[in-house]
Amino acid sequence: MLANVFTMPGIKFQGLLGLSSYNDRQNIFEYGYQQKQLETSLFGLDLNQNPQESVLFYNNFSKDYLDQVIWMPNVLNHQWSMKVYGFFVNEIDLTDKITLQNGTIALMDSGSSCLWLDEEIINYMLHRYILANCINNYTCPCNSPLYPNLNIYLAGVKIEITSEHYMIPSNNGFCKPCLQKAGSTTHDYTILGDPAMQTIISIFDKENQQFGVYQGNKLHNLLIFQIIQISMITIQLVALCLFCYKYYQYKRV
Repeated sequence: MLANVFTMPGIKFQGLLGLSSYNDRQNIFEYGYQQKQLETSLFGLDLNQNPQESVLFYNNFSKDYLDQVIWMPNVLNHQWSMKVYGFFVNEIDLTDKITLQNGTIALMDSGSSCLWLDEEIINYMLHRYILANCINNYTCPCNSPLYPNLNIYLAGVKIEITSEHYMIPSNNGFCKPCLQKAGSTTHDYTILGDPAMQTIISIFDKENQQFGVYQGNKLHNLLIFQIIQISMITIQLVALCLFCYKYYQYKRV
C-alpha cells in the first residue's frame, strides 16, 4: 500500500493539534521515530481549500524532494515561527511601516483561518485596493483584478498570497477579506494562517528546530512521499489516542 488514507468528509479543518515546535512535548512522529516505527520525525503539510483534500506527509521523504526544501531557523521555542524580511503589497514595500514590536516575526499557524497583520498593512490593502470594490467590509465581489497580492519574504522564500486565498465566502455569493489587525491586545506577531499556508508546502523539522518550504510545484506528483490524505481532524484523533494509551501505560507502572 502506498499510504494510509483517512478521510472524514464534511469536517472542517481546525489546525494541526499537538504538532507545535515546543521541545518539552513529544509529538506523534517523534514517538514513532523513537519506537523505530518511522524512519524520521519530519512531517509536512500541503494545506488546500475545500473541497480539495489537504495532505499530511510523514516518514519516507525522498532525498530529491528534501533537496528542494529551503530551511530557516525556528525563532520561538513554543511555536513554529520565522523571521520576516519584507512585506510587499503588489510591488510596494511596506516593511518600514511595521509598528508592532514583534511584527517581523511570523507565526505559521494552520489553525488560524485568516492573516493577522500590522494595522498599516491592513489599512493599505483595504483602503487602497479592496474596499473600493465592496458594498461594505463584509460584502465584496469574490474576484476582482484590483485586489492586490501580498508578498511576504522569509529567508530565501517568497510567499505570494493572492485574493484567491484571503477573500473568503461571506453570504449571498459575496466574499469578505480574511485580514485581521494584530496588536498588543490580540497578537503581537504577524500570523500567517490558512491563506498563507495554502500557497506553500511546509516541512517541519522539530528535532533541529527548523521550518522548510518545498520549492517544487504544489501540484507536482507527490507519490514519492508516504502520505496521509485527510480532512485534518483525523490526525488529532490519532495523536490523542496514542498519547492516552502512553499515559495509561505509565499510570499502570
